[in-house]
Amino acid sequence: MLIDTGVRLSELTGLCIGDLFLEEGFASVMVKGQRQGLVPLGKQLMEYLWRYNSSYRPKPLLPEDDRVFLTEKGQPPRKNRVEFIVKHYGMKMVLKRSGFHRIHFAILRRSLYYVVEVMCLPCSACWDTALSR
Repeated sequence: MLIDTGVRLSELTGLCIGDLFLEEGFASVMVKGQRQGLVPLGKQLMEYLWRYNSSYRPKPLLPEDDRVFLTEKGQPPRKNRVEFIVKHYGMKMVLKRSGFHRIHFAILRRSLYYVVEVMCLPCSACWDTALSR
């Protein structure tokens, strides 16, 4: 979801089930400055999120905790733990094959905005989303 949408780690770890609108194809996230932002979701990501929520999401440790992503113990993941997991598995998979040696989340986000700017310029919804970030 980090790469597919360009959300920040803090936005990902704070994402609640009520913020997902899978039928409509977007998520509502709290962006910098405590503003609400809309993030478009691709079809494959929507399928993964639906499958995760219906089959694989652990039971929350606290019943009132409705965050989308939880650890195996049912607690919200810490930002540094998510960063470690992404770097660890990213190095093993894609980045190792491409010759990169580090993952910089800011570069991934900027790369996503470049793609939105170049590929979707006529698409005002994508452009507005990118500019509001």
